Amino acid sequence: MLGTAQFGLPYGIANRRGKPDIGQVREILEYAHHLGIRSLDTAAAYGESEAVLGVCGMDRWSVITKVPSFQGVEDAKLGSKAREAVLRSLDLLKVEALNAVLAHDHRDMIGDRGRRLRDALEPLLEAERVDKIGISAYAPENVESIEPANAQVVQAPLNVLDQRFVASGAAARLSAAGGELHVRSAFLQGLLLMQATERPARFAAWARELSLFDEHVHASGLDPAAFCLGYVAGQADVQRCVVGVETIQQLSHLVTAFEAGQLASFNTQDLRSDDLGLIDPRQWGDAT
Repeated sequence: MLGTAQFGLPYGIANRRGKPDIGQVREILEYAHHLGIRSLDTAAAYGESEAVLGVCGMDRWSVITKVPSFQGVEDAKLGSKAREAVLRSLDLLKVEALNAVLAHDHRDMIGDRGRRLRDALEPLLEAERVDKIGISAYAPENVESIEPANAQVVQAPLNVLDQRFVASGAAARLSAAGGELHVRSAFLQGLLLMQATERPARFAAWARELSLFDEHVHASGLDPAAFCLGYVAGQADVQRCVVGVETIQQLSHLVTAFEAGQLASFNTQDLRSDDLGLIDPRQWGDAT
C-alpha cells in the first residue's frame, strides 16, 4: 500500500527532499499503478495530501483515510464532527467511496465514544460510501478495548526492531476476529535505511541495537530495505504494508526489495526491542 504522508508533509527522519510537487506525485501514482499497487493510505492530518490526491484523480484507487483526533470534543458532538470529517475527505479526494475510515486517535473508538462514532458513520456504511472502519494504533494495548466492529482495519507499526504487535499476539487475535492488520514504519521512518554514519547523533544511545541490525543485514546478503520488508512479508497475520516514497526511483527500489525480501529466510528475534525511546518516533523529538 502506498503511503501518502510525503505528498502533504516533509515526512520521515531520512527525508532530505521535502514534499514532491504535483507533477512528481502524478508520476509516482502512475508508476505505482503500473507496478500493480492499487491501495493508498492518507489522512486528514497529512497536510495537503488528500487535496493533492483529489487533483491527481482517484478513480483507479482504493483509498483509506483517517479522521483527526476528536479528543476535547464532547461526546454529544462527536458523531457530527466525525461525519463532517469523512464527508470533507470524500470531497477533497473527489471519490464516491472509501475502502476504510480509521480513527487517527484510537481513544475515539473506545467504549461509548466508539459506539457514537460508529453510529454516526453507519449511514455512510449502509450507502456503501465507506466499506470498513478501524483505528490507527501505536501499541498492542491500544486495540484491547476496541470492539471488533470498530476494528475491522487496524494500522500499526511493525518492523524488525518493533515486533510488539506480533510478539504480543495482538496480530493473531485481530486476524482470528476477522480484522485486517495494515502495518507501517517497516523502516522505522527511514532510520533503518540510513548508513551508520548518517544516523543522527541521538541514536548513539542505541549503538548496540543498531550495530546488531547492521550485522544481520550484512549476513543476509540483502540490502536494508529488502531485509526489513522480508520481515514484514513473513508475518502471516499482516494483510498490507504501507510504504511512502518521494520519487519513482525509491518506489522502484522498494518493490524490487519487497520481491527479494519475500524469498529470504532469516531469524530476527534477537533484534526485538521494547525500548520506546528507540522504537516509537513520537519519543524522538528533534532527531536531526
